[in-house]
Amino acid sequence: MKKRLILFDIDGILIKGGGVGMTTKNLKKYFNLDIGDLGGKYDAEGKTYRRILAEILEALGIKEPEGDSRFLDALHDAGPLREAIRDGKTFEKINGAEDLVKKLLSFGHVVGLLTGNTFEMARLKLEAVGLWKYFNVGAFGGETKIRGELVDIGMKDAEDKTSIKFDKKDVFIIGDTILDIECARHGGVMAIAVATGNDSVEKLKSENPDYLFSDFSKISDFLEIVNG
Repeated sequence: MKKRLILFDIDGILIKGGGVGMTTKNLKKYFNLDIGDLGGKYDAEGKTYRRILAEILEALGIKEPEGDSRFLDALHDAGPLREAIRDGKTFEKINGAEDLVKKLLSFGHVVGLLTGNTFEMARLKLEAVGLWKYFNVGAFGGETKIRGELVDIGMKDAEDKTSIKFDKKDVFIIGDTILDIECARHGGVMAIAVATGNDSVEKLKSENPDYLFSDFSKISDFLEIVNG
């Protein structure tokens, strides 16, 4: 069987659980800025953390934030998340997601991550629920502001680690937001949307993913798609 590359989003696909105020704390720690000064709710869903941090800093008056020497420190400091988990913050596995990952691996496919989280954020969240052990391939949200660029980053990481050259038609992104679908389109790969996050089936359908599921209850259908 031909091996495929399947890249999973994290929040809303593999796990669920609220935020821990990491951006708020790091803005205060490194820039002495208050996120409350934005004057409204910021929509971070589906964006890379690099983009989130840059947009918020720009909105708070920091010009060209990525050129600021403090930016990378704030970007990669996962201390608030680490402390929250230590103090009892919990994440829950999305029903069926782990079973799908294990089934894909049993068929010899390569599974990886494509996420807006930074590497350390991803590691901490997935270790907390016992899922990190399945993933040694990934593209992470500290690497670029443009989520679509993560496709090529993830493919290169997979090829470097497995010595397999994947055709884009054999690469699948599994995500729960319309931005995951747009990411797949940008990267020229297949989009599998699953309505296990905040976006409804109807909203996801409006973006015309290649495949659409309400949840992970029909694992055999996922396998039929990937196995071809």
